[in-house]
Amino acid sequence: MRIARRLARCRGYSRSIVARAPRETRFTAASGLSWLLLAHLNETGRDVPAIVRQSGARLGDLLNPEVRIPLSQMHALWRAAAAVCEDEALGIAIVNRIDPSSTASWPEPFSLLEHLGRASATLREGAPLQRRFMRLLRDGLTLSLDGPHERPILRFEFALADEPRELIHFHLASSILYLRRVLNDTHSVLEEIWFAEPKPKNEQGFTSFFRAPLRWDAACYAIVTSGEVLDRPIPGANPMLLSVVQRRAERAVAGLPALDDFAELVRERVEAELEAGTTNASSIAEKLGMSQRTLHRRLQSEGTSYQEVLDKLRCRLAWRYLASRKHTINEVAALVGFAQPSAFHRAFKSWTGETPSDYQERFASAPTPVSSPPRRA
Repeated sequence: MRIARRLARCRGYSRSIVARAPRETRFTAASGLSWLLLAHLNETGRDVPAIVRQSGARLGDLLNPEVRIPLSQMHALWRAAAAVCEDEALGIAIVNRIDPSSTASWPEPFSLLEHLGRASATLREGAPLQRRFMRLLRDGLTLSLDGPHERPILRFEFALADEPRELIHFHLASSILYLRRVLNDTHSVLEEIWFAEPKPKNEQGFTSFFRAPLRWDAACYAIVTSGEVLDRPIPGANPMLLSVVQRRAERAVAGLPALDDFAELVRERVEAELEAGTTNASSIAEKLGMSQRTLHRRLQSEGTSYQEVLDKLRCRLAWRYLASRKHTINEVAALVGFAQPSAFHRAFKSWTGETPSDYQERFASAPTPVSSPPRRA
């Protein structure tokens, strides 16, 4: 009960304090990202202090709204909780406990992100703000809105390969809950939910919450909806309030720990050079004023590689170009830096499990959910 009372009092949000952590820690997360999990564990009779100790975090830090903890500790906390609960749909079960029609506020910084959405004219207008201010919640997660206008795809890109699935599911489910709360509509139609993982033994927890076709072994985690949902006027939209909330979010972001995201810098440089076909590591290193060895070493220190950065960028751009249906496949190959269309075909299938023509055909047809997901090669 003491933990529950402390969680109930955690409603403020101010200047961030980083909990003690190893020097090499780069990504951090708001302590609020753990509160719904801790409440769930407490309400289901779990030994919360023991689970927290196993993660290496401090319970006092997790319950302090001004503290950000290393993302590695947040991951460890979710893994420890998953091991205890033994529920494949743990992240969804946590979100499912929240009544979407309730007027109660989320814990911060969720509520600040929701206020940005509620004050926007449409979800499409609010999407760039969610992407821009995602750091208030955590590092290492990027949201991107791609696909054709009538069938947009909200992709979830995780910087670290070892992101706990339970936390990924939590992000997907909380985004759906956000959509339902902001639109004041608990039955908004979703085209598909994509999972970049094998189908679980029991889908019940997933199907009952999402109420949409589920695509397993997909190329990425994503929510596919309709243009009508994204362009539907939001009840209570308020441009003046949006300006106020946005300034508050900007001040909060300015107070976050500096994040030297070298991989993002490399991505930006590679994207600028793609059309010219300059995608080899030595050329990019020269453009950044460093040796190729230094380029590789710095990317390795962030848990990635030059090839991984290049492949993810090419795949994301190819998705966007193909879904827009404004370019031929050969043109898309050139736009993402492939000299030969055949090489692009092979690469795209290795990334997504389907050919560029299959992918483009799927989005050229009517926005009807597909019945069988593509498999990774």
